[in-house]
Amino acid sequence: MAIKAPKLTIRFPQDASRRIHEVSQQRGFLTPDAYVKSLIDADAVQHSEDPIFEADDDDPVEDFRRAWADAMKGNVVTWDELVKAVKDDD
Repeated sequence: MAIKAPKLTIRFPQDASRRIHEVSQQRGFLTPDAYVKSLIDADAVQHSEDPIFEADDDDPVEDFRRAWADAMKGNVVTWDELVKAVKDDD
């Protein structure tokens, strides 16, 4: 049986909390929680680890954000590699 991790609460000074909320909206996140989760996942990917949080299947903005982050890090495939992968799946 897996041990349930305790809920994590991070407290920031009021001015920092206000700024995090503003920045999360500027970046297109619906909530500061989503923004912080995205930052944690970006850090994990930067350190060659799997993301901790799974993107919502119903959130195309988050899917694009992750794909764009991968592209900016050079995690891309060439057109020929993509075509080969699609053909191999058939």
